[in-house]
Amino acid sequence: MSVPYMGRGPMPLLDLWKEIYKDRFFYQLYFQTEGVAEKEFEEDLQRSLRMIYSNSDGRGMKNALDKMQGGLNPEKGPDASFLEGMEEYEDLPEWLSQDDLDYFVSQFEIGGMRGPINRYRAQNQDWEELSDLPDQLEQPAFFIVGNLDPTNFFIPSAEPLAKRIGPNYKNLLIVEELEGIGHWTQQEAPDQVNNLIKEFLAKID
Repeated sequence: MSVPYMGRGPMPLLDLWKEIYKDRFFYQLYFQTEGVAEKEFEEDLQRSLRMIYSNSDGRGMKNALDKMQGGLNPEKGPDASFLEGMEEYEDLPEWLSQDDLDYFVSQFEIGGMRGPINRYRAQNQDWEELSDLPDQLEQPAFFIVGNLDPTNFFIPSAEPLAKRIGPNYKNLLIVEELEGIGHWTQQEAPDQVNNLIKEFLAKID
């Protein structure tokens, strides 16, 4: 869901992002300087998580893309902060309850943001250590993505993910693009996701 298998690629992802986003903001590059994102998010975890969830779901992405005319962060410079320019919605998304948000906050209060953000800092190390990663998966697979998922817009002018992942799979049984859905696929569209999982399992039974 959201992030498909794409193989190792000809260059480390961080190097690719530096080329594409040399003149504008990209969150994965922002995460590279240790302590910067942690400080921003941990200053007010409730506000930070609320904004992250609300701006990257279907509603938030539709509003953002309408303003950006289909681009991702075109007016946000490389020195901006993560939350800068994001919408602060008064209400939570329909798929997120205050109880759930409070629980997420409580967990990040225990461990902080460094661990999760470190995953993004390891991308070049991944590329170096996974040189034997195949270009194509042989196992049966399926892919679900919202048509408003931000991952669709990482590479400017590229086709949506659902239309360009085929070559990386030998046995891709289902590709489903969910209308109006953003990055939190299974939370935003639980019934659709569950039905697609059942359909996939029936195909490989």
